[in-house]
Amino acid sequence: MEKKWGRLMGAAAIQEWKSHVSTLMGRPSCGKRRRSSSSSPVAIDSVMYWYSNLESGKFWFCAQVKQRNPLYVGLGISYYDAKVRYDSKTDTFQAR
Repeated sequence: MEKKWGRLMGAAAIQEWKSHVSTLMGRPSCGKRRRSSSSSPVAIDSVMYWYSNLESGKFWFCAQVKQRNPLYVGLGISYYDAKVRYDSKTDTFQAR
């Protein structure tokens, strides 16, 4: 987890994950455990579940996105806050 996602696991992403887990655990249809595809129980608040959600693109989190604009010399880079998720098919992030 740390090797692949360590640079993204800042305070904001961790807080977003904790909020996401609280929401899941508060839903009546969600218990504290969820079945994975291998039929073994995976705790919703576990690192394994977090990794699975990051890899599958199910977890959107806040990040600062750097955008380059080649048309403007000198002011060609801007930053904005966005919700992002990982797309494993293209090995990129999608922002909204």
